[in-house]
Amino acid sequence: LDLKQLTSPPSSVEDYENDEDEENFMVHLDEDPPWAPQNYLDKVVAIYSYSGSKEYELSFQQGAIIYVIKMSHDGWFDGVMNGSAGLFPGNHVESIIH
Repeated sequence: LDLKQLTSPPSSVEDYENDEDEENFMVHLDEDPPWAPQNYLDKVVAIYSYSGSKEYELSFQQGAIIYVIKMSHDGWFDGVMNGSAGLFPGNHVESIIH
């Protein structure tokens, strides 16, 4: 996702669940919280805190768990955390799925 092309953020988590890359998604597990998306690419933990400067960016503290729903070549990810969706820098997180 090129940030220059983003005109408005998705209105809800459900907007992400119809992504065309579905074959690469993991399926929602019983251990996942109810707000987690039904399908996601990765489950990550924040190794650094991040404060988004735009309303469509996801802000989080170190240690936050985020479900990644899209990874862009520019290093930005789309994710869901506590029912909120937004963009965040991929270099602030690491995968916890092995």
